[in-house]
Amino acid sequence: MSPPIALFLRPAREVMGSLPPVCDPAMSCAELVARMAAGNADCALLCDAPGRPIGLVTASDVVRRIAFTLAPDAPARQAMSAPVLTAALDEALYRLHARMSRAGLERVVIVDGEGRAIGMVTRALLLDLAAPRFLSRLGQVACIEEVEGPRMAKRAQADLATMLLEDGLDGPGILSLIAEINDDIHSRVLQYALGAMRADGWGSPPVAHAFIVMGSLGRREALLHPDQDNGMILADYPDDQHGSVDSFFAELARRVNGDLELAGFPSCAGHVMAMYPLWRKNLGQWRRQIAGWVERRSGAALLQADIFFDFHPVQGDAALARELGARALETVAGRPDFLRALAASEGRHDAGLGWFDRLVTEQADEAHRDEVNLKRNGLLPIAEGARLYALARQVPEVGTPARLHRLAGLGVLGAEEAEKLSAAFGFMAGLLLRQQAADLALGARPSHHVAPSALAAEERERLVAAMKAAQELRRRARADFTGEII
Repeated sequence: MSPPIALFLRPAREVMGSLPPVCDPAMSCAELVARMAAGNADCALLCDAPGRPIGLVTASDVVRRIAFTLAPDAPARQAMSAPVLTAALDEALYRLHARMSRAGLERVVIVDGEGRAIGMVTRALLLDLAAPRFLSRLGQVACIEEVEGPRMAKRAQADLATMLLEDGLDGPGILSLIAEINDDIHSRVLQYALGAMRADGWGSPPVAHAFIVMGSLGRREALLHPDQDNGMILADYPDDQHGSVDSFFAELARRVNGDLELAGFPSCAGHVMAMYPLWRKNLGQWRRQIAGWVERRSGAALLQADIFFDFHPVQGDAALARELGARALETVAGRPDFLRALAASEGRHDAGLGWFDRLVTEQADEAHRDEVNLKRNGLLPIAEGARLYALARQVPEVGTPARLHRLAGLGVLGAEEAEKLSAAFGFMAGLLLRQQAADLALGARPSHHVAPSALAAEERERLVAAMKAAQELRRRARADFTGEII
């Protein structure tokens, strides 16, 4: 990953600058200006007694509000701009840029867990870190305030991925950035829908909720044209309130799923969307649903569980999602019968490698004859294998590379094996992203297929090696969880 791009995926704590002069809101304007001049600063931060930011006085504020307007002894609070845009230490620079762009601001104050100011990130710093054309693309992606915005952001996402591929960024790096954009789009669509419902007389949500994405979106490994896989977790509420509570969230889900479709996330053919009651439940209902999947182990139950166990929240009360995730792992604990059935059901995603290490290509699918389905026969065998071992060992991480890393730390996988699988996953993701970017450039729907004949000789060799790593994990997981030797 190129250093400038990598920085935008790092947390604010790693690149933030020092604070400008920090002043008491009661300080006189004259003293504040003197402090700014002494520190050669273009702004001053006004904080309350505990150190929480309440306003900024910029050089522009000095010109517009202090010079020839306020008396020198007027309190600085009369000149400040408020509220202050703040961000947490762990917030990614990508998000900071998006938020500054949406608000039309030049600075964001970094705060600790208590809300106290500890640093600052400026647009000038971001310009120093990345080329203007990269920031321009991020600016387009960040334009997601209105109904049309998410669609524009989704289109800009593909252009950004193409640009990063041309710049030599690796597959995992681009997937991380795509995931950030997808999360932002989902969050803004939710916020817009909630605002529209308030305007339409629905009021505020009757109980706490979390909107979750699942599958590849949940693992943060979606490519450029993922279908919707989403649901809602609601806080528990009395049964006699179900009618009013569920009617609110059913309407919210209907609007959100429709707006996501308009934004470029097609509806799920399997109906894995919050608008359907199966995927919209309170905590107690979800716990019973998961227990039912584990007990039944039918084809439908396994397919639904397979999607569900890869989820993360994109909007709402994240504590609900954490609690459900913990309860889900507890439900699976000590249930080898369920893991055995899940492993057997995932056999349809065998690695695309045949005898004598020959790549297995499509023959029945006329549209993709002699091409490899890299998602079904490359990425999924690794993702599913990592998930099986993660569920067996109560690993809370959801993303494939994170699961592999944790499994290596637990001794389930060797460090070299985990690294090889992560590299294989990243390489195949990069090939698929390149193919999908080319499909979009031609106005075609992004495909999951790649033609080996179109690859350079070195790439074909690397693809065979990546498929072998996927095949080895698939065989090991089948043997460990089902007892079958393949």
